[in-house]
Amino acid sequence: GHYGRGNNGVTGCGRGFCVELLDVKQSFDSSRKTMSISEELRIWKGQVVTNTIEGTYEPQNDSQIRIIYENAVWAGRLKTIARSAGVLEMTFLDRTLRIARGSGGNMFIFKKLETGGSR
Repeated sequence: GHYGRGNNGVTGCGRGFCVELLDVKQSFDSSRKTMSISEELRIWKGQVVTNTIEGTYEPQNDSQIRIIYENAVWAGRLKTIARSAGVLEMTFLDRTLRIARGSGGNMFIFKKLETGGSR
């Protein structure tokens, strides 16, 4: 499914400079066990950039998946990343809403869009 998160209260200031988070999209392909996360940011002087990270995932149990990050594109430039992994624990899931907590303790709230895209 395709899920996304809006910009409610997220500033991105922890990245070394303040940015405005415009949109986040997260997509899982259950037949191929692939995933992608993209974020659209407004950065210095109003420039809008998109960052994307892709990988695969493996279900661990009924509520957890292990994500293996493999490729990243930052502001239109392919960036080779060291293969890394994290665990995403689903704390709530239904047809329209997903609440999850990442390995680093971050909480994510995603709603499913009618069009198959994310917000």
